[in-house]
Amino acid sequence: MRRFSISVRVFALLFFILMPAAGQAITLTAPQTVEVGRAATIVITGIPTLISDAPCFLNIDFGDGSAPSTDLVSCPVVGVPCTATVTHTYQNPGAYTLRAYSSGCSQAVIQGDPVTRTLTVIDLKIQRLDLYLSNRQPKMTVKQYQRDVKAFADIRYTGAGLLQGQWEIDGRLFSKVNKQLYQGGRKITIQTPLAPALPTYAVGTHRVRFVITRPELGVEFPQAVYFVETEAGQVDLAIQLMGPPDNQTTACAPITLRWHAAGKAYVYLVEMIPADEKDPTLSAYAKETSYTLREELCRSLLSTGRTYRWKVKGLSQEGQIIGESEEFNLHLVSE
Repeated sequence: MRRFSISVRVFALLFFILMPAAGQAITLTAPQTVEVGRAATIVITGIPTLISDAPCFLNIDFGDGSAPSTDLVSCPVVGVPCTATVTHTYQNPGAYTLRAYSSGCSQAVIQGDPVTRTLTVIDLKIQRLDLYLSNRQPKMTVKQYQRDVKAFADIRYTGAGLLQGQWEIDGRLFSKVNKQLYQGGRKITIQTPLAPALPTYAVGTHRVRFVITRPELGVEFPQAVYFVETEAGQVDLAIQLMGPPDNQTTACAPITLRWHAAGKAYVYLVEMIPADEKDPTLSAYAKETSYTLREELCRSLLSTGRTYRWKVKGLSQEGQIIGESEEFNLHLVSE
């Protein structure tokens, strides 16, 4: 005859340890929570305390209506633990009772057999994500080297679980975020780190996104835009635009903007601004006296049926504006 003490260990994010009382033939270690869709690793350990000819096996019932895992391992040696490892993924939130038990033993009732433990399965769902800058708007103009620029993400959610994401500036990773969200909360605000601050050394348009990587959403994330401008100073050179001519109508094909050279300008900054707005929708640097807007970039950043003002600034090697053009209008239409 064999007797068993059985322990169930479920490894996940949070662990709760129940210490056995004196003389109790069972120890139990289990998590308080597991997330929907995340595999939980379950380790079952039995220790034979009495020998018989009948084999004894370890089994686990996951408590969610799925078929139990049976005859996982046989435990033949008295006092020597036998261990089986299984994984299980819960598909719905709720409270489930894990039940570890032996089978095949000649004695029907064995001390500490079965062992049960309640496991709570949680589900985190993101309902809405709003992005804005220090002015509480998704667009902002700042001075070069300004240090107090921040971005914020307001996230509304239900359920609980681990939120993982990352701040991206101009498509590049800026910082990562790991945040445990608890049951009962509805909204959390996440801001860009104080150090390093959002970069403002490069004049032009910069795009900020907060991309949620867990839970997986499969959506296009919103972006906020801040435009860095230099301190106002004396502009010595007037840049003459060459084409397309003012009030040109065009479709979103490759569009080449041209202008005359401006003295000792080190680089040129090209800006396209919606006619009814202040901040540029597109800004780009050019070393030569022309810039070609690719068709795919035009379609992703500009809207047909709108008029855009475009102009060019000449910058010194130190980033100061030394020349500026007038503005030409460009009417964008569908093909």
